[in-house]
Amino acid sequence: MKCRRILSGLLAAFLVLSLCAVPSYAADAPTLPHVSVEPTVVETPKGYNVNDFQKLLAFLEIADADGVKNGTKLSSAETPYSPEDPTTWGSDVFVTLEWRDFDGDKRLVTFNADGMKLFGELDLSGCSCLERLSVAYNSLSKINCANASAMITLFCQENQLT
Repeated sequence: MKCRRILSGLLAAFLVLSLCAVPSYAADAPTLPHVSVEPTVVETPKGYNVNDFQKLLAFLEIADADGVKNGTKLSSAETPYSPEDPTTWGSDVFVTLEWRDFDGDKRLVTFNADGMKLFGELDLSGCSCLERLSVAYNSLSKINCANASAMITLFCQENQLT
């Protein structure tokens, strides 16, 4: 019984720590290559939550050293990525991107994109309806899920988190 309580406490502490953004204090920490691209300004489509849409769009617009955007990596050749059209986001068969209607407001609830060679910092803070985030086996340097109060599942192992 005591062992179960200790294990539960450790698991709860790990979950709290994993949901918090961890700042990098190491001045000499290795940096990943990054191509600077002007952010795409896109108006949030009618019916979508502004915070969820803009946070995910900002991440999808990050390009790697070869200039390939995360959004392109998540989309299929048949349905190429378009920043203006969230139905093209995550059209690859190995990606799950689910929006659900909450009182006329489409909210991000699931984002599964394991092993898709995603790059950069993923900031989904304020996505309060996000239940499942699985971005393992990528090259993410930071994940921020602050105020993702509906979070049930988080998988983010094998990234470049600092």
